[in-house]
Amino acid sequence: MSGQSPGHRLAKRIVVKLTPILFATLVSTAACGAETPTEQAVPEPVVHAMLGAGATSHTVVVEDARSVEDGFFRGVTPASGARVVVRTGADAYEFQEDASAPGYYHASFPVEAGRRYSLEVTSRGGRVVTGETLVPAPPRMVRPAADTTVAQGEMARLEWQGSRPSAGYVLVWRRADRDGPSTAQEVASRRAPTVLQDTTVQVDVLSMGVFYGFATELRFFVTAVDENFREYVRPDGEPDPDGARRQIRSTVRGGYGLFGSYAISDGRVVGVR
Repeated sequence: MSGQSPGHRLAKRIVVKLTPILFATLVSTAACGAETPTEQAVPEPVVHAMLGAGATSHTVVVEDARSVEDGFFRGVTPASGARVVVRTGADAYEFQEDASAPGYYHASFPVEAGRRYSLEVTSRGGRVVTGETLVPAPPRMVRPAADTTVAQGEMARLEWQGSRPSAGYVLVWRRADRDGPSTAQEVASRRAPTVLQDTTVQVDVLSMGVFYGFATELRFFVTAVDENFREYVRPDGEPDPDGARRQIRSTVRGGYGLFGSYAISDGRVVGVR
C-alpha cells in the first residue's frame, strides 16, 4: 500500500507489519464467524493482506504454519514459491515475490472504494486460499474542522462523516511532528483494537501522548475498515454469529488469515494549551 496522500503514506506498511505483530496479538483469540478449515494439514497456509482505497502498491504476506495447537500457530515460516493473484471485474493482477524477503509478494494497481476484490493464493504444495473484500470509502473528518487546541484536562471531541461500505472505524493517532507508526502498527499495538460503530469519540490527548514521549500534540486519523477486518478483531467476549467459539480467527477459505480492506480519513492535529 503506497500513498498518494499523507494518510496513505501513514499506512504504507499496513500489510508488511501485519506479521509477526498481528500473529502475536490478534490471531490467538476467539475466531470470527468466517469459514475456517475443518481438517488440519501440514503445513497450514497463513495469508495476510489489506488493500487500501486509493493506494497503488500492495503486499500479500504468505506463511506456512507447521501446526495449529491450543489456538496458536506453531512453526511459522515464510512460504516461497506461491502464486498470488488479486482480481476485480475482468482485471487480474499477479504478485511477484520479493527476492530479499521470502513470503512477501508485491504488485502495483489502483484500488477503488466501493469495488469488490478477490484474492487467490496457491501454495507451492497446491493448497489454495481464497478471500474477498468490498473496499470502503474514506471517512471525512468533520470536527474539529481544522487543527485545534484544547485546555489541559479538557477532552477533545472528534467527529467524522461515515462512509459506505464500511463495517466500522478504527481511531489512529501519532505524534504531530513526526511520521510515526503506520495504521497496522497502531492497530496491532492493542490485543483487540476497538472497531467503532459511532462516528464520534472523545479523546484525552495528554493520556494518549504518554506513549509518544509525553507529546502534547497528536495527529488523529479515522480508518474505515471492511467486514473482514471487523470480524478478525472481534473482542473475545463477543460471540460468533452462529454462537460458536473457535480458537483461530480467519476470514479466508482454504487456510488461515485475513484478506480485508481499509480507507483513511484526512488528519487533524489536536494540541493541549
